[in-house]
This record gives sequence, C-alpha cells and structure tokens, in this order.
Amino acid sequence: MLVSTIKREEHCPSHKKKIVEFFCFSCKLPICTVCAMTNHKDCVYEELSIAVSALKQKFENLKPSFNRKAYNLKKKTAILDTGMKQVEGDFGHSMANVSDITDKIMSQLRQRESA
Repeated sequence: MLVSTIKREEHCPSHKKKIVEFFCFSCKLPICTVCAMTNHKDCVYEELSIAVSALKQKFENLKPSFNRKAYNLKKKTAILDTGMKQVEGDFGHSMANVSDITDKIMSQLRQRESA
C-alpha cells in the first residue's frame, strides 16, 4: 500500500478494529500499534504523519535527479530514432541494390542459356 493511498482512520488489515497509526519503513506498510509491538517490533517504523512528511521530502529530493535523467533519456531516444531512420533508409537502399544485382545476374544467366 502506498502512503499516498492511506486515508484518515484507516483500519489495520491485520487487526480490523485498530486504526493505522504508524508506517513501517522496513516493510513499507502502514501498521497499527499491535502490529508495531508484535510483527514489526524489529522493524524501523514511525508515526504516520511524520513518515508521510519524511517520504514527501524524500520524493521532493529525488525530483531533480529524476527530471535530469528523464531529459537525458529523451535526448538519447531522439538520437536513437534518428539512427534507426538512417538504418531503415540504408536497408531500403541495400535491398534495392540486391534486387538490381539479382536482376542483372538473372539476365546474364538467361543470355548464356539462350546462347
């Protein structure tokens, strides 16, 4: 479950009567107090509001790097597209040359057969 999908007063999937109050960073799950004290006692978890703020800040810190990588990827994609068009053009010319040479060879063979 993503943090952005957690609603206020969401109930714990494991303990239906308990409200989710924490976020387990180790398991990447919202958890209740019972979960925190039992199944997640050795995990790293934080109060939900603090965890949401920390995850939002982490996301904001990653944005510039992501945007830079996305920009570089678009540039490289454009270069690949240009190269692909060149290869397709070269392939078309090569196929035309092969066809011309095949026609010439076939014509010469017919001439030899008829001679």
